[in-house]
Amino acid sequence: MRCAHLYRRTIFPSLFLLPIVVVLFLMASHGFSADDEALGRAAEQAGKLREALPHYVAALQSAPEGSSTEQQLRETIIKLVRKLDPPPAVPEEAERRMARGRAAVEAVTDVKGYLRASQEFYEATKAAPWLAEAYYNLGVVNEKASRYPEAVQSLKRYLLAAPNAQDAKQVRNLIHEIEYRQEEAQRARWCQFKKDRPQCNDEIGVTVSTLAGEVTIHARRGNGPVSEYVGTLSGSELTGEERGRNSAGDLVVKAPFKGTISSDSKTITLRIDLTRRRSVRTGQNIECTDCPAEVTLVFKRTD
Repeated sequence: MRCAHLYRRTIFPSLFLLPIVVVLFLMASHGFSADDEALGRAAEQAGKLREALPHYVAALQSAPEGSSTEQQLRETIIKLVRKLDPPPAVPEEAERRMARGRAAVEAVTDVKGYLRASQEFYEATKAAPWLAEAYYNLGVVNEKASRYPEAVQSLKRYLLAAPNAQDAKQVRNLIHEIEYRQEEAQRARWCQFKKDRPQCNDEIGVTVSTLAGEVTIHARRGNGPVSEYVGTLSGSELTGEERGRNSAGDLVVKAPFKGTISSDSKTITLRIDLTRRRSVRTGQNIECTDCPAEVTLVFKRTD
């Protein structure tokens, strides 16, 4: 890791710090409506870019994490801020999260340390979604934790926020390197077994990071939406969450699971608790009178 680069401090004029902080505080105090994005769009179309910014930020902060809405709002905010001269000041919360992320990197002794740093830098990108430095640092620590898709996504946002950065070429090359490592990690062939019969026609991607204590499974059945199973590993035991998405990529359902992983990391068994499957939109459990209380999924590496 290029620590000197990772530890760069973002220097923005402080002229607009107070108005931005005050607006964000008032918005947080009174709650956000579903109209925040529409209000931001209307202000932007009227040429009131600085007025549009806090509305877009509010909409992003209330959007479901990982949803297509969140992704689109991040790009909208980054492109909008590039039009502002001078750029907005960085909110205090973003500065605090950046400092905590740097402290986490300094304290790293294992991959879990990079995961803690990742969370801090991610929170910085929520407080200041235009902050290029936060995206760069997030990309670097995610790469160190073998979170390759997240790393690539963050580094691409860094380039979107700072297209003329002196290290733009190096960052593009880093993205290419990470994409190669991601492809290599996905070359292993996994099948999902149902009643001892393999289902190998589905798209199944499995990332097992025993150092980070994480297992992530992405499974697409035919042309349907992707289901994700993200678990924390303790010895051979897994605990985690099923994350079901719709065809648009939005997170729609969640359910807890427990499971195990074999000593050679080639067989993963998940037991999903359907009695606690809930809607992301409403937060309520999903009723299903004909469903079993639990379903077992088995993933095996066959190469």
